[in-house]
Amino acid sequence: MRRWIVTAAALLTAGAAMAQTPPKILRYTPAADLTGLDPQVNGALTTAQYSMMVYDTLFSLDATLTPRPQMVDTYTVSPDGLRYDFKLRPGLKFHDGQKVTGADVVPSITRWMKRDALGQKMAAAIATFQPEGEDGFSITFKQRYPFVETTLAWSGFGMAAIMRAQDAATDPFKQITTSIGSGPFRFLPQRWQIGSSAAWAKNTDYVARPEPPSGMSGGKVVKIDGVEMRYIPDAATRANALKTGEVDLVDLLPADLVDFVRADKNLIAGRLQPLGGLGFIRINQLQPPFNNLKARQALALTVNQPDFMAAAYGKQDSWEERCFSFFLCRSPNGTEAGSEPYQKQDLAKARQLLAESGYKGERTRWRRWRPRTCARSAPTSICR
Repeated sequence: MRRWIVTAAALLTAGAAMAQTPPKILRYTPAADLTGLDPQVNGALTTAQYSMMVYDTLFSLDATLTPRPQMVDTYTVSPDGLRYDFKLRPGLKFHDGQKVTGADVVPSITRWMKRDALGQKMAAAIATFQPEGEDGFSITFKQRYPFVETTLAWSGFGMAAIMRAQDAATDPFKQITTSIGSGPFRFLPQRWQIGSSAAWAKNTDYVARPEPPSGMSGGKVVKIDGVEMRYIPDAATRANALKTGEVDLVDLLPADLVDFVRADKNLIAGRLQPLGGLGFIRINQLQPPFNNLKARQALALTVNQPDFMAAAYGKQDSWEERCFSFFLCRSPNGTEAGSEPYQKQDLAKARQLLAESGYKGERTRWRRWRPRTCARSAPTSICR
């Protein structure tokens, strides 16, 4: 009886402590519903967010877009650059308790390479790809392939996720319906309702890297107990849910609602992706008048970037960055070399070049085009 009383007292104390420290749950509403669980088949932004919580990758890109080891502990490259030997980090486990091994890595990356454009390039260069013991794997190339780390670091849409071997055996063009990764969160399938909600719980077995986080790399230290997603189709309703405290985060808030959020001192509107987005005017160079170089040069001289930004996103000075690089400015491939003649609008010169091109006022057709994989739109992310 005495032991029972002590135990009861201990339970009461624990219960009181639990009442004082409720679970830390991040509640967010995405721009689109979570309708699929396959990181490589479903191209929706919300599936990418789901995937980055549930799965992990061999390498990850840091804040400078440099690939860093993530699930990989160490690796070596042969002097001729044709053989790579990798060792996995100790302590990697799937959410069902199964250890992550090289026998899981090989089918996972093989499946991914059949769908991803960069992965297909790497696959074409591979001679052999096989497990090496329980904790390693190797890749031998027929010819040098200098982007191994970058290729294996792909996260987000179609990420190079490491799955259990039995899941990775699924046809790459069919949806995986299981949700067992080795990432920092476990998906809770019993709480997933398409069109309504989803939830994740902290993976208490996850072993974070010792380095500080940088971009998608480094130590993914989980400081909350879980994540709850609530799908709200209407953007204005999402913003109001944030204002009333129903959710903590709104993903991809439309630009015309930013001022509404900024007017509330209790809310913060900011950029999650420092590189932003990149937009193009893409012209058909096979058809007149733009099959003529001078017509294309004339079009370039009519553009004033701030006007386009204001039309698309309103006046957001803190998010706007003038960029004259074909690739993203401040990215490893970002360069403005050669763009100097077009960095300032010059309508007089544009009229002259257009006349010299032989254009006689014929009608041209324009269409707004948004690529499916460009859901990473400004100001929060980048397009692939």
